[in-house]
Amino acid sequence: MIKSFLTKDEFSTKKDLFQNAKWGSYLILPLHDNPKGKLKMSRQEAIDIILKKQDESGKNVFAYENIDASDLSDILTSRCKNRNDFVDQYHISCKLKQICFSEKNASKEEYVEVKDIHLYYFPESELAFLTILLVNQDFSVDNFYELINPGYMLDYDKVQGLKEEFCVEIKEKILDDILKELNFDIYIMDDTTDIFRESYWLNAAFVATRFNELKTLERVTYNAHRLIPIDSAFEDSSEKDIVYVSGARDVKQMDYGWGCCISSQSISYVYGDKAKIKEDVKAEPISVELIWKRVKCDLLLTIIALFQKYVCVQINDLIYEKVKSAGNKEENIREIKRTVLKVRAYETYTPSQISCWNNVCEIYRLLLEINGVNDYMRDIQEKVNLLDEELERASAERENKLMNIITLFGALSIIASVLTIVDFIKGSPIDMGIVSLAITAVVVGVIAKMVGSRKKH
Repeated sequence: MIKSFLTKDEFSTKKDLFQNAKWGSYLILPLHDNPKGKLKMSRQEAIDIILKKQDESGKNVFAYENIDASDLSDILTSRCKNRNDFVDQYHISCKLKQICFSEKNASKEEYVEVKDIHLYYFPESELAFLTILLVNQDFSVDNFYELINPGYMLDYDKVQGLKEEFCVEIKEKILDDILKELNFDIYIMDDTTDIFRESYWLNAAFVATRFNELKTLERVTYNAHRLIPIDSAFEDSSEKDIVYVSGARDVKQMDYGWGCCISSQSISYVYGDKAKIKEDVKAEPISVELIWKRVKCDLLLTIIALFQKYVCVQINDLIYEKVKSAGNKEENIREIKRTVLKVRAYETYTPSQISCWNNVCEIYRLLLEINGVNDYMRDIQEKVNLLDEELERASAERENKLMNIITLFGALSIIASVLTIVDFIKGSPIDMGIVSLAITAVVVGVIAKMVGSRKKH
């Protein structure tokens, strides 16, 4: 509902500053193996080939970049800085068409355009994320709600057509051209899925002020989450699945520099001015470079959290395929356990391991919780426990069969020995009767043991 607020709180007094907020949104697309294609070499070999690709002007279209992991823990920072270790970051130079909202021959053009593209690649699990920065021509939030969350009163067919054209651009110019050798496709259920809704978003708004009250931060970050101007007097008490995190309060200026609103589909930041160490420091004008400079650490944190989710999805897919297959069940179970062990030991991080900054750890913890990563982990552990039980049962059954075979051969050996003795003594009928009873007792005992073993399982 829309309200008018009579009291002059911080939100009201800074409304003019909030009206001039600048905006950019990162679309985060999870990638996986293209089921319709075939990987013709290792992905590392494919990356080496792609690094040599150039455009018509002779400029490289794919370049490795050093990761800025300054907000992360020392251990994670070292792993991010080593190529082919935990995660690698690449910049992609590719010009995509504008998403044009204005009608032909309109007096004013309205369009959203792509300004920055990156690939985050996790070598161990061979998962990747494509990030695409979308901005308006004037860095406003206009048209983003229509683009990402079309409502029932909007011209949905037109917006859907624009999105489909944009998705075709991504596939033809990036996935099937620049990244062709990697054989990646967008991680969606089927071709009819709306990738804008199924993907994750990092929204970023920039304002030329700082914040005295957490309540103000929550209001502007909630508006950013809803993809509306952050000065809007909008509330919605029905939305329960959102949480807020802010930066620490500056001890000298007694204010806050940033805050974010986290949901299952997006994380929305509002960045204020940096704390003034010197009075003559001026705020930088908005630019794509400034957006990337401010957002890159938060984007990396979001990517790492989403990776935890999709590596769990990958393991679930592996469990399904291996259990379904008719091959060596025990070897399949062992392969699943090895994969789970590798991921848990090498690629999974708890919130306390992520950063020395409490608010960074809290954002990561909430991203895991809201995106269901903890539930995924528990589900996988339960499945592994069931597979362990199946492995133990199969092992016990195999041992039983082996013992039965050994027992049977032992019985036959005894019978053969007794027959040898009979042949040797060739005694009276009484002696022969005693020997026959002994043989019968041995055979009955062996059979009883084998039957008992089968009943046990």
